[in-house]
Amino acid sequence: MSHHTHLYQNKLDPDTGGWSAGQAMNLYIHAGASLSKLLLDSTFYGRARQGVAANNDGLYNAFKKGTFDEGTSWQDIKALKAKGATRFWGAVAKAPWLHDCHLMMTYEDQESLKYKHGMLKASILAASWFGSMAMIWIAS
Repeated sequence: MSHHTHLYQNKLDPDTGGWSAGQAMNLYIHAGASLSKLLLDSTFYGRARQGVAANNDGLYNAFKKGTFDEGTSWQDIKALKAKGATRFWGAVAKAPWLHDCHLMMTYEDQESLKYKHGMLKASILAASWFGSMAMIWIAS
């Protein structure tokens, strides 16, 4: 399982197909898109899978078929943390995930948002669009 909302691609990730938020933004900028019209999306939900092996702290491992979810709310993220899941950080991708040896959840949090907002400031993009705005800060 890979990151749900990564800013940069990790070359070890077999699932991204070479794309990340940062790469997409750079592609549009280099193609001549107006910075004032570009938006960088952030999601306030996660993705979770069951049966993810523990090696590499769950990252980039296969998961049990049929465990795709439609989106995990911040309440689910908070509950998994309370049950003792360990938070990990993808230094290259600039994205967090949780793993508890049975389930892996990848999501957006304050740390990953700081990196995205840093890109906004550096690029002077128009704005950042936040999916599921009702879920303002993911539980920390």
